[in-house]
Amino acid sequence: MTSVFLSGLVVGSMYALAGLGLTLEYRTSRIVNFAHGAQAMIAAFIFVKLRPDLGLVGAMAVSLCVAGFTGAVVERLSVKMAAGRGAMNQVIVTLGIFLLLQGIATEWFGQNIQYAPAIFEGSHKVFGVFLSRDQVVVLLLGPLVAFALWAFLRFTPVGLRLRAVADRREQASLIGLHTPRLVLGAWVLGSILAGLAGIFLTPLLLLDPVVFSLLIIAAYAALLLGGMESLILTVLGGFGLGLAQQIATYNFAKVVGIREVVAFGLAVIALTVQSKRLEWT
Repeated sequence: MTSVFLSGLVVGSMYALAGLGLTLEYRTSRIVNFAHGAQAMIAAFIFVKLRPDLGLVGAMAVSLCVAGFTGAVVERLSVKMAAGRGAMNQVIVTLGIFLLLQGIATEWFGQNIQYAPAIFEGSHKVFGVFLSRDQVVVLLLGPLVAFALWAFLRFTPVGLRLRAVADRREQASLIGLHTPRLVLGAWVLGSILAGLAGIFLTPLLLLDPVVFSLLIIAAYAALLLGGMESLILTVLGGFGLGLAQQIATYNFAKVVGIREVVAFGLAVIALTVQSKRLEWT
């Protein structure tokens, strides 16, 4: 059972990381980016493709730059250009980009499902269970990035401006803050976090555009479980979802798609609880 618990924490750490990016985007724009999972997928595929030629650092840098660029494009199309047409229309734009990125990935990388090589070789014994070095890094990455993001938002001038836009957008504009630029920056940063989650999930998931893109369900569930506002609760929601999925898989291994069922079920439950906070116009 210890192995199930640790595996759940490993997967939950990446859910938390993806959820943090989604939370940052939502807080600054009040728009849910449903292209988030596809952005993670594109970054992951580019990383695997370029790593043999550019090495670990080079491939990661290019992949995260691409993720940030897609975030800027999604923000310009969904938040900027679709502004004033209703939140639902803006969300539909992100769904369209989700499908577009899936199509691009299928065209560029093919439809053959592949396994990605390990990012870091070796293993470590944790509480009597052997985990690969990739799993250990993933386990630590979510909380570390969450702490770094919290410190950035709390103690840096740019972070404080982002918090002002997230909490009091109209007032932030009145005191001279360039809110459109800050919202764009938040979406770029959120998309980079999605790309980071995608990269470190490559050794754990099949390189399949559909499977990777469905990360949005887990990230959305973490966002909802976190109350759509709290970074700490989003991290806890991501870990909780990962644990729930692993426990369900352990007990109902013969049920096809049990992981997706758990993620979707928790998302629906959290959405029901949070429904009064969503403002669809």
